[in-house]
Amino acid sequence: MSTDTGHNSVSIDGEWAYHAPEKLIDWGYRAMHGSTMLAKELTRAYYGKRLEYSYYSGCSTGGRQGLREVELYPDDFDGVIAGSPAWWTSHLQPWTVKAGTYNIPGSGQIPASMFPVIGDEVVKQCDPQDGFVDNVVMEPQHCDLKLEALLCRAGNSTGCLTPAQLDTLRLIYSDYVDANQSFVFPPLLPGSESQWDTLINNGTANPLGTDYVRYFLGLGPQWTQDQFNDSIVQLSDELDPGNATANDYDISLFQKKGGKLLMYHGMADGYIPTDSSLYYYNQITKTLGSSDTDLDDFYKFFYVPGMQHCSGTPDNMRAPWYFAGPNQGPALSPSAHSVPGFEDPKHDILLALMDWVERGVPPEYIIATTWNNDTMQDEVYRQRPLCFFPKRAVYSGKGNANEAENWEWIPNMSLSSKQKAIVAYGPFRAGKWKLRDVSPRDLREKELLVEIVASGICHSDLYFADKESGPGVHFPRVMGHEGVGYVKEVGPNCSVAQIGDPVILTFSACHQCETCQNGHTAHCLDFVQLNFGASEETYNFNVFDEGSSDSSHSVHGSFFGQSSFSTLAIVRESSAVNVSHMLGKDRDELALMAPLGCGVQTGTGAILNVANAGPKDRVVVLGLGGVGLSAIMGAKIAGCAQIIGIDRFDSRLELAKELGATDVINTASTSEFSQVTEMLLAQTNGLGANITIDTTGVPGLIQESVNMTSYKGKILQIGAAPSDAILSIPIFQFMSDGKQFIGVVEGDVDPQKYIPQMVEWVKDGRLPLQKIMQFYDAEDFETALNDMKSGKTIKPVVGLAGSKNFETGMSLIIPNESLITSAVKGLIVVLTGGAQGVGRNVVEQLHSAGAKVIFGDVDDNLAVQVVSSLTDNNNNNSSSSSDSASSHDPGVHFVHCDTSSYDDQLSLFQAAYNRYKRIDVVIANAAVSIPRDPFSPANLTDESIFNPPTMAEVDVNLKGVLYTARLGYHYLRKNSNPEHRGDLVLVSSIAGFKECEGLVTYTASKHGVIGVMRGLALQAAKEGVKINTICPWMTKTRMVRGIEQGWYDLDLPSNEPADVARAILVCATANRSSKPGQVHQGAVLPFSGKILWVGGGKSYEIEDRLQSLEPEWLGHENSEILKKGQEYLHSGETSWDSK
Repeated sequence: MSTDTGHNSVSIDGEWAYHAPEKLIDWGYRAMHGSTMLAKELTRAYYGKRLEYSYYSGCSTGGRQGLREVELYPDDFDGVIAGSPAWWTSHLQPWTVKAGTYNIPGSGQIPASMFPVIGDEVVKQCDPQDGFVDNVVMEPQHCDLKLEALLCRAGNSTGCLTPAQLDTLRLIYSDYVDANQSFVFPPLLPGSESQWDTLINNGTANPLGTDYVRYFLGLGPQWTQDQFNDSIVQLSDELDPGNATANDYDISLFQKKGGKLLMYHGMADGYIPTDSSLYYYNQITKTLGSSDTDLDDFYKFFYVPGMQHCSGTPDNMRAPWYFAGPNQGPALSPSAHSVPGFEDPKHDILLALMDWVERGVPPEYIIATTWNNDTMQDEVYRQRPLCFFPKRAVYSGKGNANEAENWEWIPNMSLSSKQKAIVAYGPFRAGKWKLRDVSPRDLREKELLVEIVASGICHSDLYFADKESGPGVHFPRVMGHEGVGYVKEVGPNCSVAQIGDPVILTFSACHQCETCQNGHTAHCLDFVQLNFGASEETYNFNVFDEGSSDSSHSVHGSFFGQSSFSTLAIVRESSAVNVSHMLGKDRDELALMAPLGCGVQTGTGAILNVANAGPKDRVVVLGLGGVGLSAIMGAKIAGCAQIIGIDRFDSRLELAKELGATDVINTASTSEFSQVTEMLLAQTNGLGANITIDTTGVPGLIQESVNMTSYKGKILQIGAAPSDAILSIPIFQFMSDGKQFIGVVEGDVDPQKYIPQMVEWVKDGRLPLQKIMQFYDAEDFETALNDMKSGKTIKPVVGLAGSKNFETGMSLIIPNESLITSAVKGLIVVLTGGAQGVGRNVVEQLHSAGAKVIFGDVDDNLAVQVVSSLTDNNNNNSSSSSDSASSHDPGVHFVHCDTSSYDDQLSLFQAAYNRYKRIDVVIANAAVSIPRDPFSPANLTDESIFNPPTMAEVDVNLKGVLYTARLGYHYLRKNSNPEHRGDLVLVSSIAGFKECEGLVTYTASKHGVIGVMRGLALQAAKEGVKINTICPWMTKTRMVRGIEQGWYDLDLPSNEPADVARAILVCATANRSSKPGQVHQGAVLPFSGKILWVGGGKSYEIEDRLQSLEPEWLGHENSEILKKGQEYLHSGETSWDSK
């Protein structure tokens, strides 16, 4: 049966719909139903008997029509195949217009010739990440795609992308969210590039989108894509022309009549984003989850890796795609029937559906096929099983990977059934916490299965860790309650998140009792039972006995509704906060948020939510652990007048000052609690605190807080005191003074609103969590707990899912691209060594962003090539830049410069200053590496010892950097802003802090570069000059050609020159934000005296952590003595000049 759905037109002409409501209804659903009824009557009349079964098979719009039949007319068909359905009409068509505006003409437009190049890079990066290299991208949603690999390199301006074009590419791969950050539609997936010429191409939206707006929405033929905005989506939702959108998600009537639905979507679809089908699946799951319906009994969904829209596969993948689905036969051959050579339910989706409907045999999988020549079906090239979501196919490791029989499938996306968990069998101090293999039970109502990326360790974990028995102590149990991770399964009647969403976990609440209804979920009447209780309902895990693969026993979960010390956690819906609108697939970024779910929200919430602190308040924080330091950060966010931290450890007091404390008090020498009050009154001119927060739980100190708090002051009790502790209050005085004593749990916040707010604070630098965090692998959990107990670590965080590869998010710096773009424009930058490698990438990135760059190099030919490639007028390319700036400034200039020559460097700086009358950023990048190490045995002979070794590495790498730093410091000091006169960036190396055998002179020179930064940083900071150092690890430049192949053979991470260049730009712009909150994530301001280690394309700040750990590696006593000596030397009262 076929139908014209009530109108005549070509597929991309929508003019027929203009002011034609009846035609729209026909197109939306009515024509399909009416034609189906008529076709059944004709068939019955022709054959003289009733139909036993009716089947529907359609793809794209046909897929939408099939779903609409299931929703509106469940009796029409017994079985339905809906392929790549265009079901969400009201959002798909506006997205089609939006996608057409991404690649508009201009500096950011990506030419269509680059689409295959991008596709090849996607395969190169994403294919290995799915676990088997075969050119098929099996899990594009989970690919950690480093787009910077496509950035134009030194000497190459073709077959690559500019920074502006990379921004366009990021748009294409990003969700469409409106101005209110509401989700509108998913993006095209990596791997879909072969079909981008239809929707993305040249910045002109496809008529399928524009005609929809003009004629379906009725805005008229004069409407153009330039008028598109988010209101179009709102209008489309309101009108839903023809009632075409298949969003009547309750399809239970279809299930009850025995109907079966198979739905699929190709992962290389460049017309309809693949995960729009996942969204539909999730909506059905959510809608029917509260019923007794077993979805898998009648509805199955599967992805087709490497398949384009409905049929076909990109040339660079050659994925198996054919299974006799709708529209596939004609794409294969006009005469194709079923699956040639494999006409059975395992290979043919229609036969599989018929088997399911008529014989009650549900398909376990569908085998897809592709031939060496698809149109001839001459010889099978590949076959592979397509598994029903959420399972996925994996190569067994045995036999020919192109044969389906050598593939198997695993549940829960990329997760195996056995997971790791830290199981408490008794007190931690007794050695009864063990890392065990576990498997979670099936989900129940309002539960999620979350893959835990990381979990913070909180003092509540320690509180229960060492108890034998008592309230809240239940063994065996999996602890942990500061988890972050990704949703892997959604249980019945659970609506907080969908599969794949990132979530931050927190406490549980009933949301039904009076206190919950009044907005105080942290004081829920069922808080103790929900967060600490144990029952038959909380046996969440089966633990495999040590050394056994089948013997197991049950253990409790549900600690704080999550028990996040496990790679997979069963989480109560009320404990999950969905942050998919703020965070994506970067696991390091998500791991950084782990402490937000308890400790940080408790400390900051107490200040901001309970105390309502403001600029007039004097805040005192007793105890500077994770919660106390969070309170310090909260008080700084509130802009409090005085913030006083009190503790016994100097290291914590110093950290408190870094985080915002205006004053600190060390109580190590006190013998009476009253002395603390005396010291506090001295710090506050006898006034005391408006707000006193106790995080210690020490009864005597809590008692003393009554005395240290001023009139009308608030005492906030956070620390857990002994259950039998008593607070004595002089009632009349307390009343007359107007003081308040307030118990605080979890900051008395609404986590659904407050945690996203904290995420914003982390991202804009106001909550520098990396200052208090230390990451540990799951196998090192005992060390993590002991380090917290001893005070060595403030906030330990345990990496769980993939813990052996867990990267420390503690110091991870994530560049803010908008900050770089806005801050770089108009800067005057001087750089040494700009003709190739990292230096050339820096020049290109700076020039692209609008900076004026003057660089020096010894290689005149390469340098001229750089200038030529970046300018339109080659007449401006000269080896001397002494002329005054012309009316047409190309923005990039080269000066011949041997970095080891002070005169050459002076000429470089004078040329820049004479041309632009100022210098804003100086980058010391030039370096050399001499293979003939003077300390190698081959160069230490009786003959060679008489010849002095070459010191070129010292001359260029160290002496040259000293010259650059001196000249740069001089010229930067001429700028007028005393707070920030300019930035000096020195490029060192991994050899600057790690030994490198065979590179003695090089290593010494690069160690010296860090010495230059450390020696100058304090002095420079006083004059507003920020100085930082870059230490790249293995980077793909000419210097590493001798070790490159062996490095890759070991599968070790490496940097592209563009990665290092980006880190340099981070240092150059970190202090240049012109907007509140516009910072590089993880960069603690002021950004000066830092060392960025660049490894595997990511940047990590390491100097702050190294310095904070000084008492550990030097010894506390030695560290204190050294501190006093350094204070004397930096006092300004000393001079190294001898008289």
